[in-house]
Order: sequence, then structure tokens, then C-alpha cells
Amino acid sequence: MAVSVQVVNFTKETTGTPGVTQDVNLNFTPKAIRVISNGDTANDTAAANYMYCEGMSDGTNHACLTGTSRDNTPAGAGSRIHRQDAVLVIQTTAASPPNAIVVQGTCSFSTNKVTFTWGTNTTRAYRIKLLAFGGDDITNAIVLNTTVTAASPGNQDYTGLGFTVTDDNGVAFQLHGARTADTGAAPLDFTIGTAVSPSKRWTIGQMSENTADPTDTWRSHFTDQFLSLHSTADGTIFCNADFNSWISDGLRLAWTGTLSPTTFISFLV
Repeated sequence: MAVSVQVVNFTKETTGTPGVTQDVNLNFTPKAIRVISNGDTANDTAAANYMYCEGMSDGTNHACLTGTSRDNTPAGAGSRIHRQDAVLVIQTTAASPPNAIVVQGTCSFSTNKVTFTWGTNTTRAYRIKLLAFGGDDITNAIVLNTTVTAASPGNQDYTGLGFTVTDDNGVAFQLHGARTADTGAAPLDFTIGTAVSPSKRWTIGQMSENTADPTDTWRSHFTDQFLSLHSTADGTIFCNADFNSWISDGLRLAWTGTLSPTTFISFLV
């Protein structure tokens, strides 16, 4: 077995009991996962309100990002949450209480399955997509949560992987949302991206104003960057990070623009 990848569609358990566990069976033992949800409970249908939830885990370390924007409000109502202690967070899109966390979970791996523990839970049957990676050729996988502290452009190194990657044998995924870990903030503002090498990377970003009438929204798509940050004032890109190289025990990003305030980033490598 070289590299195994499996996509599973499953529904969150519906007891609503905090701390309950839920097994999702696979055809192999996972080494890393990504999970995605948009807060829907029905299949093949459209629903009001915007939500995007994505998380990743190596079975021990987790990171997740959630962005929401309520529909049909006189002034924008958007938020984001970026956590390093959960693989998935889902927020309510109800007006009261606004943007409250209704699902928050961690996970662990064992033979041919992922076990989720829903620390915060609800009876709603949210639909979740799981992308699992495994196989003998994946020798290492880790989720690394870190911060950018420099207030000027230039290269930044991120270490702590515990292994060294090269252009022909690794991939990095990134999540970026709130400026500090384990917090929520307004407005909706996040970016996700993937990089294999300095010539193979991409990122997309989304931003929606909060408490503005009318509310402005923006999105970006780059095939020559690994991360892009939108201004919450006018949606312009004020900062980019390109994938520069793999380094011993980590990766190097080349930043343009200013990096203040401190920015929290999560990687799955």
C-alpha cells in the first residue's frame, strides 16, 4: 500500500450529549484528515445563511476554521473562529445568540477509523465531509499551529514538524482566520491554501463586512501565493505569503506587506 485517500460523507450523531463519541470507519488506518461542513442538515438543497467550516488533524493535534454570515440582516452579521483545540467547530446562524458555537469536536485515530469526540454538541444532524490520508508512503504527518510576529515583509521560517520535507514528497495545507488562537472575531474573514513547492501553490480568501449597511463582500483566488489577507475596511489585499521552500524541520514563507498585528496560522504537513 503506497498512499491511500478516502472521502467519506457522514452525519454528526444526534443525541446532543456533550462528550459523546462517534466512530467513522475507513478502509485503512488514517495518518491525517481534513473535515469540511457548511452547516447543512439536508442533502441536495440550498439553505439561507453562509457558513464554511474546515478542520484538520493528525490524530493528536488539531486546527479548525469557521466563517459565518447571516442572511437578510439590515447590517452585516459575519464572524470567524480559528481554533487549535478542535478539528471542527460549527456556529449557529440564528440571530440570538449570535454566532454561538453549537458543535466543537476533537478526534483520534485507530485501526481503520476516526473517532470524534463532540465536546459541545447539538441534536442537529449536520452533514460532514471527511478526507482521510494514509498508507505506508506517508511516513509523517503533523498539524502545526503557530504565529507570525514580524511587522515587516520578508521570509519567515516555521519549524517544529519533527521531520524534513522536499519538493517531491510533501504537501502543506494552511488555514488562517482570527488573528489570535482559539478566539472568535468579526467580520467573516478567512483564507485557505495548499502548497507542494514554490511553483505549485494556491490560495483563496473570503471577506464580508460586519455591522455595515449595505454590506460589502470580497473574495480572492491566487495561483502564485500560499496565503492572502484582505483588508476588513475595503477588501483589498494588504498582505500575501508565498511558499518559498521546505527547510529542515519546517517550511519558509515569503511575506509581502505588513504582518501586524500578530497573525495565527495553522498548517497540516
